Amino acid sequence: MRLESSNPILATDQFDAHTRWDEAAMSRSTTMTYGGVAIKTSILLTIVVTTAIASYQFLAQNMGLITMTSIGALVGGLVFFLAVRANPRLAAVLAMPFAAVEGLFASGMTVWVMEVWGSRAPNGFDSGMILEAILITCGLLGLMLAAFSAGLIRIEGVFKRVLMFSMAAIGMYYILGWVLSMIGIPILRLGWDSSGIGIAFTAVVIGIATLSLVLDFQEIEAGVEGRAPKHLEWLAAFGLMVTLVWIYIEVLRLLAKLRD
Repeated sequence: MRLESSNPILATDQFDAHTRWDEAAMSRSTTMTYGGVAIKTSILLTIVVTTAIASYQFLAQNMGLITMTSIGALVGGLVFFLAVRANPRLAAVLAMPFAAVEGLFASGMTVWVMEVWGSRAPNGFDSGMILEAILITCGLLGLMLAAFSAGLIRIEGVFKRVLMFSMAAIGMYYILGWVLSMIGIPILRLGWDSSGIGIAFTAVVIGIATLSLVLDFQEIEAGVEGRAPKHLEWLAAFGLMVTLVWIYIEVLRLLAKLRD
């Protein structure tokens, strides 16, 4: 059975476990491995973290660039998606530059939460909240990876379709809310609302984002077992990186809401 990830980066038949890759590629040890995906994911996450740290102070002093950075990340993600869908080999070339863009995006969101939102909170936000969000994200990754490796969780059938629909709905909600806020209509603000409903909304989003890790793992598993070409390790690593950045941002927002 073909596995499809909810992550649009990984949602491609390139990872199909039943694809018949040519024998020459198989015999040259040029196929996907778990170790290869792990190494490439580590490289991309290192770029994300390094870029985020390096750009934090700059964005904090130039708040007007946060919106531009966010738009750039969205456009860059679309370009990456279209490019690798047309030619998956480009993932090896584009993954690292876009990881830097993701780092800018994560930095911009962090600056917004810590500096803008924090300035409105009664007691402000301390920098330890960033580390707390990172540790929680790592903990969720470890938990889901352990559960998946032990065979305790698989997402298929109706559950998978519901999860994918939920992710699409969340994306549309955020995009529509952002567009409306740009034209002076500040509705659809649950992502930033510190009320009980807003907190519950973000908690649900974190749950959905965390479950999407399982779909990413399943796609990677299909690629390894199907002996997919090694260059697809970059594609898998990039998709996993995007999911982890999403989880981090949502966790940071939840912590901010709880302390607001």
